[in-house]
Amino acid sequence: MAGAAGADAAACMFDVDAVLHRQFQQTLAGATHQLPFFLLGSSQTLGLLQYKGDRNNGRAVIVIASLQVHGSVMVEVLGRRCVDKITKIQSSIACVNFSARRYACGVDLLSNTTHQTQCAAAEFGVTPFRAAATHAAFFRGDRREHAWVDDLLPTLGATTIDDDTVKFTLRFADGLESESVIIPMRRDERITRTLCVSSQVGCAMGCGFCETAQMGLMRSLTASEIVAQWFAARHRVDNPFNGGTGYEIKNIVFMGMGEPTDNLPAVLQSIRVLTDHRGGAVPAANITISTVGRAEGIREIGRFCEKTGYRKLNIAFSLNAPNDRIREEIMPITRAEPIATVLQALREWPIHRNNAFCIEYVLIPGVNDAPEHCDEVCALLKTIKCSLNVIPYNPRRNSPWRAPTEDEIISFVGRAIENGQFCKRRGTKGRNAMAACGQLGNEQIRRRKFVEVRVEPAA
Repeated sequence: MAGAAGADAAACMFDVDAVLHRQFQQTLAGATHQLPFFLLGSSQTLGLLQYKGDRNNGRAVIVIASLQVHGSVMVEVLGRRCVDKITKIQSSIACVNFSARRYACGVDLLSNTTHQTQCAAAEFGVTPFRAAATHAAFFRGDRREHAWVDDLLPTLGATTIDDDTVKFTLRFADGLESESVIIPMRRDERITRTLCVSSQVGCAMGCGFCETAQMGLMRSLTASEIVAQWFAARHRVDNPFNGGTGYEIKNIVFMGMGEPTDNLPAVLQSIRVLTDHRGGAVPAANITISTVGRAEGIREIGRFCEKTGYRKLNIAFSLNAPNDRIREEIMPITRAEPIATVLQALREWPIHRNNAFCIEYVLIPGVNDAPEHCDEVCALLKTIKCSLNVIPYNPRRNSPWRAPTEDEIISFVGRAIENGQFCKRRGTKGRNAMAACGQLGNEQIRRRKFVEVRVEPAA
C-alpha cells in the first residue's frame, strides 16, 4: 500500500447509517446477504456489503459484517458527521471494518401512507387497526410507542428567524442538509403559515438568479426526507411566538431547493403521505408544485392529478422572462424546453381543473422589467387561465443584480393589470435570513471535496 494512499484512507470516512436505512429495510431475519453498495448520491457500484438480518424484541435489525470495495473509489469527506473509517487495505481489495453495531430497520412512517404502513407492519405481526392508530399518533402527536417503528429521523439543524419568517435545516446521515421556510400569511386578523419545502439538496438547473443553483445538484431527497421537513415544522422546530415547538401548517409549496420534476417519484409519494387523512392531513388544494418548466414532468403531474383525492393539486410555472432569448440568459433549461413547449403542456392539463395556474415572474432590474417585457408576457398568457405572480428579485450571494425598487414593482404590476392580466405581487419575507424566494442554499456544502483512495496490490 502506498504511503499517500494510506494517508488518504486514514482521513476518509463512510457514513453508512443512511445507506442501510434506505436500502435494506426488507432484510430477512437470520439470513446472510450480499448486495451492491453505493455511496449516497452516486450510481457507481463500489463493492458488496455483506450483512445478516436478525430480530430483537420483534424489531428487524441488521448486523454489519463487512464491506468490500473494488479498485479505485471516490470517497466523500463528510466531516464531523462521519461514523467509520477505512481501517485496513489488503491486496487489491479495500476492506472497511465496522464495529459490530446494529441498525434499526423498522417501518419508516415518514415514507408511508396509512395503507403502506399497515402492509409493512403486518410483517411484524401488527394488526391493521394497531398500525393505523400508531401511524396517526406519530403524525398528529410525534409519538413513537412501538419497537417496530423506525426512529431514525433527520437531525434538526440551525433555525433562523427574520421577523416572523422561520428558516430551518435538517441534517441527514450523509452530512447533507435540506433548507425549509415557514412563511406567515396574514389575512385580515388571521395568520396562517405556509411551509416551503425542498425536493433536492442543490439544483441542476443553473438559473443565474438563484442561490440554490450555485450549489449544483448534490442529490435528490427521498419521500421520507421531504415529509420530514413538514414533520419538523409541525412538531420539532422551536416556536418563540407561543413558547412551544411546532407550527400549524396550512399550505405546502415545493419551492425550496431543487427542481421537483427531476425527482417526481419522491415528490408524488411525499404528497400521498402528506395528504393522507391519518398522516399530514394537508388537503391537495393546499399544495403547490413549482417547476422551471419540464413539459413531460408537468404532464406526469397532470396524470397524477386525475386520481381521486389529488385533483385540486396546484402547479406553478417559473416563467421569469417575456421570450426565449432573455430566458435562456438566466434559465439555461430554456434551450431544451422553450416557453411555447411548456405553455402547451399547461394547456393540456386535465379538463376538470378549476383553479388557475400560478405563473411566477422574478422581476430583475435591467433584465426583464421593461414595459415592453410586461406587454409581451401578458400576450403570452392570453390563452392560459392563470395568475401572474410577480416576485421582486431577492439577491443571491455575489449577485450581479440588485433588488427592484418599490416604484419598479408597482409599475410592472400596474401595467400587467392594465393589459387585462390578473396579477399579484408576492410579498418579500425572510430576505435578511437568506430565506426569501431564490435565496436557499448552503454555502458550506459547495466546499465539500472528494479524495481518491487508490488500492494497490501488496508487495
